[in-house]
Amino acid sequence: DLSSPDGNTRPYLYPEIDLKYAVIRDVLFAYAGLNGSLTHRTFRSFTKENPFLISGFEIRPLNKQYDFFLGMKGALSSKSSFNVAANYASYQDFAIFINDTASAINQMNIAYDKVKVFHLEGELLYQHSDILETWLKASYDHYTTQEVAEMYHLPNLRLSFGGRFDMGDKFLFTTDLYMIGVRKAISGLDDYNSTLTLNAYADLNLGVEYRYSPVLSAFLQFNNLLAAKYELWNGFAAQRFNVLGGFSYRF
Repeated sequence: DLSSPDGNTRPYLYPEIDLKYAVIRDVLFAYAGLNGSLTHRTFRSFTKENPFLISGFEIRPLNKQYDFFLGMKGALSSKSSFNVAANYASYQDFAIFINDTASAINQMNIAYDKVKVFHLEGELLYQHSDILETWLKASYDHYTTQEVAEMYHLPNLRLSFGGRFDMGDKFLFTTDLYMIGVRKAISGLDDYNSTLTLNAYADLNLGVEYRYSPVLSAFLQFNNLLAAKYELWNGFAAQRFNVLGGFSYRF
């Protein structure tokens, strides 16, 4: 890639290695690899992730210098499968969302840093039948920052449980329960060194879709069924129980 954060042009070279080995043919596979990438970001992509950002923040691409990964996946039975993986990655210009200490009101800003991430994840899928499936996912992240004191607003632990039920190709029901661990944040608008802990939370959602025809459908999405009170970002609370509905038409 020839792009760079400072506007100059220079080449970026990244490894691309993928290995796969059948431990037990058609049942158990081991895999490993090494790669990297340069991801271009825009004002829209940043504000879609965090709509509370202050205007005029600097936009830099994300340079994933390297990402080494390994894992194992396979079938536990004719109806269940799993995947476990670990990876270690190094990022240049990793965007860390922080409360803006220079603003008189609570707004979010971005601090860029060189960050190393150790990531563990596991997933279990159970296919009860052609119309019903459930899954369980868990992940753990350990962040090492260079300039910023610690990783803000990102949890170390994430858990999720979900299901999908397809009733006669007319009604589709989906549900997911996810749990987010504690997160750190800057506590004061004038002190980068003062931190607080945002509580862990659980959020339960339910979706219903009615497919009138292959191209026309209606849907209802019930969000935060537990009416959980939590903060997405420090000072910015998530909506309590809410319902979203609409129609979709496929061309």
